[in-house]
Amino acid sequence: MKAVLATGYGLPEDGVLAVGEIEKPALFPGGGQLLVKVFAVSLSPGDVRTIAGHVDWLRKKTFPWVPGGDLAGVVVGVDA
Repeated sequence: MKAVLATGYGLPEDGVLAVGEIEKPALFPGGGQLLVKVFAVSLSPGDVRTIAGHVDWLRKKTFPWVPGGDLAGVVVGVDA
């Protein structure tokens, strides 16, 4: 599946974001998880600060990683 990936620390205009393919996450039995088909995403100011490395002492990242958590979509799988 496609995702926006942060490939390193820096500002978005520095080219540290790229669209790439990632493995579709699996639902784990008993995990209480949702699988969402996402139609729109956004990066919050906190995401931009994290990508820029301003809070790397708080949240160390291994690259590439998928930033963001603001999304709109439809639930396509539920694991109770």
